[in-house]
Amino acid sequence: MNYEGSPFQILDEGSRVVAEVGDEIFVGGGVTPVKDVPAIDEAMQQEILVNCEGPYWFVGDVVRRVN
Repeated sequence: MNYEGSPFQILDEGSRVVAEVGDEIFVGGGVTPVKDVPAIDEAMQQEILVNCEGPYWFVGDVVRRVN
């Protein structure tokens, strides 16, 4: 998918936009080790660890948009 020229958006489970690039938001969640986390399948764990430098975060609900 090509995102050039279009804003990144965070969607909720109903595909509604809850935040966009530049929004300041408060969210639930926290730091996770990624490795051996049951919610992340093994293939995804490997892809994350190879391609992304940590720290890693799980993000829960968008609590509120500030702006």
